[in-house]
Amino acid sequence: MSTLRDDGFQQKSVEFLAWLRKLRGVSVSPKIQIADMRSRKAGRGIVALDDIEENEELFSISRIELLTVQNSTLFKRKPEFFRELDQWMSLILVMIFEAGQEEKSKWWPYLQILPEEFDTLMFWSSLELAELQGSFVVDKIGKDKADRSFVDSLLPLVNDHNRLFGKFAAAFHSFNAKDALLEVAHRMATLIMAYAFDIEENDDLGESRDDDSSAQPDSSKAMVPLADMFNADGEMTNAHLLQKELSMTMVASKAIKKGQEILNDYGQRPRSDLLRRYGYITDNAKMWDVVELDSMTVIRIASEHHSLNESERNRRLQLVEDWDILEDGYDLHRQSHCEVFKFPVALMLMIHAYTMNWDTFDAATKASEIPNEMPLNRDVALVLMKIIVGRLESYNTSVAEDVVRLRDSELDDRHRMAIEVRLGEKEILAAALDCVRARIEALSQEDLAASSNQKSTKGNYANKRRY
Repeated sequence: MSTLRDDGFQQKSVEFLAWLRKLRGVSVSPKIQIADMRSRKAGRGIVALDDIEENEELFSISRIELLTVQNSTLFKRKPEFFRELDQWMSLILVMIFEAGQEEKSKWWPYLQILPEEFDTLMFWSSLELAELQGSFVVDKIGKDKADRSFVDSLLPLVNDHNRLFGKFAAAFHSFNAKDALLEVAHRMATLIMAYAFDIEENDDLGESRDDDSSAQPDSSKAMVPLADMFNADGEMTNAHLLQKELSMTMVASKAIKKGQEILNDYGQRPRSDLLRRYGYITDNAKMWDVVELDSMTVIRIASEHHSLNESERNRRLQLVEDWDILEDGYDLHRQSHCEVFKFPVALMLMIHAYTMNWDTFDAATKASEIPNEMPLNRDVALVLMKIIVGRLESYNTSVAEDVVRLRDSELDDRHRMAIEVRLGEKEILAAALDCVRARIEALSQEDLAASSNQKSTKGNYANKRRY
């Protein structure tokens, strides 16, 4: 996920583990160790030194030792700083403060081993991001929005109270204070997105990292030392993190053999999301690839199918809202066979709402029940085909061109990952298009057969009249 400096890499791991073992309420199994996995571009990881049984505890850490806002010295000294900050900004500010203290920070050995350079999309150049042209993941980066939030929420604090921030003090009080803040804030935000966990106040933490949405009031974000060194794999996971009343505990979810890497489960994420959040992709996540169809495009093309005017579009939109199927976008998932390709029901109903004839529309507006399924009829299939074709045309390259480019041994990692992501999306669209075209062909054959039967029936009737 990141590029780590070589200087003192292993020594920092040793010092971190020694520091961790000395903390109150921390226990680390002698059966695990931190491993250098830079040879496969995985930074640090955790491997088993001995056979581990299912449900065996791997490590446990008291909640008072987590890097959280509430545990920070800054929160205790300046609680007023946090009154207008959400939990993301609060933890970013705390991490900037703690990093600024260097050796004086309680968490310095931990902060020392966190990455400083990243391959997440936030740090890609415009030329590198151009390789993802057509993929909606680019719209989810949000760098400009993040910049504005950092400047509006954090710059006044670090500028007015720069002396609190240790090694950053001079930079935060200079003419380049904005640039200095943005550099360190983006690093901390990336660490939080990649490593932080949502800590619930109840006993149900869950087993995956937090998502991008705002957490509920009964949860807070926390950096959990050692937990974030377990790499992840949705298919090969063999450990999970549990929340107990006063601690966080990592346990084996299955038996683990000596020498095997221990992998946490961060959920079934598509490769585009892995790239955006963590800066890497894996073939094991290929099965969870998705491609998004935005609702505005769906509405526009569906409305054009029968040339609905503005008033008619508004009536159809009201039905869509009544059915509660209007979403920002609709995800198509990778599927193995066209015969079982499943489009989102909400997407199908959305198109149906805009393409049904007026008698059907009037009946739908009077019906008390919302349809729970929608057959792929001709109108829906034709609209879907146009949507999918347009979506495929939004990419600068074809599937075949991407396949050829991936054979280039000189491709750097970022370009290769971008091509893999966009190719995965196009493969889904191509499969969906094949399915829709097959359905349209089948409907045409059915119509042809029906027409032939009608002519045959009329012919038989005419012959009977002659006699």
